[in-house]
Amino acid sequence: MNCARQRDRRLATLERLHEAELEQARVERTRLDAVVESQVKAVSDIEGELASTTSLMREQVADGAGVPADLLRLTCDYARWQARTLAGQEALLVKARTSAEEGRQHVLRRFQRLATIERLRVRAARENEIERARAEQKALDDQALLRPRAVV
Repeated sequence: MNCARQRDRRLATLERLHEAELEQARVERTRLDAVVESQVKAVSDIEGELASTTSLMREQVADGAGVPADLLRLTCDYARWQARTLAGQEALLVKARTSAEEGRQHVLRRFQRLATIERLRVRAARENEIERARAEQKALDDQALLRPRAVV
């Protein structure tokens, strides 16, 4: 019985440890999801700015009033800078999504480990109950052998 109690305590401790690790993994996943959301917003903002710049350049050229070459060159340079910034931001978004997916997988693995420990605890409790029932039955059998039989 002492061995069974030790096993129960160990499994309980292990379960608490894995519950804490699962909670930490969930917090990390939430943080990573927030990073992804902020990256998506940043990409969307830069795309909007780039579209506005491109639209402005088209309007200036189509206006027919004439656009100074320096202004057109600066606007093109600005649009190229925005495109480079957008490409960099999209790369960061891909990395953030990859990290978020790894975080989800980490949470899943932690949850699976915790479920395994819970199944072990249930199985150990069932085995303890069977052992206890066997010990009780053995005690009853021993008492039956020791009791004198009534003569009829």
